[in-house]
Amino acid sequence: MTSAVALQHSTALPSTLRGSRRAQPRGFDRIVIRVSVAMLRWARKRADRSIVPYEEAVLRNRNALDRDAREKACPLGPIRLV
Repeated sequence: MTSAVALQHSTALPSTLRGSRRAQPRGFDRIVIRVSVAMLRWARKRADRSIVPYEEAVLRNRNALDRDAREKACPLGPIRLV
């Protein structure tokens, strides 16, 4: 082994500079990756829409507690119109 080759092998390079690249996903793997990313994006958008502000959450909780108290106080039991 010459000194230039030994020097080249002894220097520690980051894996990004070594030239070793992963093969790009093809075929079915690529489809699975794209579908999973699309599902994650959809779920995140849906979760962002379903976030309720604090004031509204407090109001909903208070209304539910009031409704339960009224139902408990009613002599006929809970009457719900669905």
